[in-house]
Amino acid sequence: MPSKSRRYPADRRSYGLATEETAKSPADSLQRDAGTAPTGSVRPTFAPCASQSSQDILKLGKMPSQNALSIESKMNYPPTVQNLLTNEAFNQYATTTSGSQNVLADLQALDASTFSADGEMAKACLSGIWLLHNFLDQSHDISQDLKTPVGSHWHAIMHRLEGDYSNSKYWYRRVGQSALYDVIGQRSAKPFDPMQFVDHVEGQGNEATHDVAVVEWQVLFEHCFENATSSGGC
Repeated sequence: MPSKSRRYPADRRSYGLATEETAKSPADSLQRDAGTAPTGSVRPTFAPCASQSSQDILKLGKMPSQNALSIESKMNYPPTVQNLLTNEAFNQYATTTSGSQNVLADLQALDASTFSADGEMAKACLSGIWLLHNFLDQSHDISQDLKTPVGSHWHAIMHRLEGDYSNSKYWYRRVGQSALYDVIGQRSAKPFDPMQFVDHVEGQGNEATHDVAVVEWQVLFEHCFENATSSGGC
């Protein structure tokens, strides 16, 4: 198995990220997140949105081609959002933990009102778009306060991207059963199991698993945006 050597921003104090020398157990890494339940506790089960089946969600977009990983969906994103969904962003997604300074001002200009009606889903959109541009701290600051399935999903992805795989699995467990996993599997043409995917990323690296990670981001972001703008949050 390859080394877990990774690139981190200079200041990761808010995470208390354990090194291979200091990590003692999965429970240790969970303590960075306020309100995290200890290992062995009963996890909540979140149901998917009652108003949306996996087939409904699948209609929102198309699987990206191998040569173009930008959003190819029927979503009507605001220009300030669409301008951030570039080929460059998707090509760089999950390949570094240092956010691009070129888009920092554009990201900082976004707020919940950018995504219209639903507050929680709008915040989930913000968490996702910060994550797309590899600003892990900013994404984490938002997702850790969202007590919803999508908040836990963004939270899980963030920890996977930083290399905290046991913590990522913890937050995927908090998502519960999600219809989005079926959609990710259909678009990527392979079954999507989040726990197995974390293992694949740990064993093969983010670059080798990049295409599926992009599909996961797209499906989750489209779902958050559609529910934020329709007041159908869950």
